[in-house]
Amino acid sequence: MVEGWMRKGSRWPTPVIAVMLAIAFVTVVVTAATIGDQFHIGRRTLSPISVSMNACLYLRPVHDVAVRLNDQWNRALDGRQRWPSFRAQLASELPKLESSLRRAESHVPARIVSKFEIVVADVHLGRAELPRASSIGDVLTLTGQAKSPVIEGANALSDASDLVGNACGYRLAPANALLQ
Repeated sequence: MVEGWMRKGSRWPTPVIAVMLAIAFVTVVVTAATIGDQFHIGRRTLSPISVSMNACLYLRPVHDVAVRLNDQWNRALDGRQRWPSFRAQLASELPKLESSLRRAESHVPARIVSKFEIVVADVHLGRAELPRASSIGDVLTLTGQAKSPVIEGANALSDASDLVGNACGYRLAPANALLQ
């Protein structure tokens, strides 16, 4: 009877090995989950909040500019668009993004407004440096800034997009090439 419990050549009974492996597996999973919660890399998505359908009229221009900017960044990052052309497009689109965010602010909840304000502040930083920038790298890493306004602004707009969710039938901002 005892022989059925034991693996041939093993000092441990088979059920004991199974229990030890299960405990080890659970320990690894719990540890990984704990470390993952404490050391998350990248942006965490936010759950949507309630947004009035009336806000969609004001959010559509934000969406439209965000899509154009995302497409421009994609073309610039993969080398399909040269710096002078990209800089000119940014100079044209960033004021549109700022004004559409400002118009939408009074129509959305405060949590979304706070994200819009971060984007606007980062747009201001970027617009001030844009004339002096000589490459896409200069725009991504502004001198004297602890964090990249481009990345911070993209994160804040993605957060606002998460908060809006699909309330308007579209995402406020597309998945951003800079945050992938």
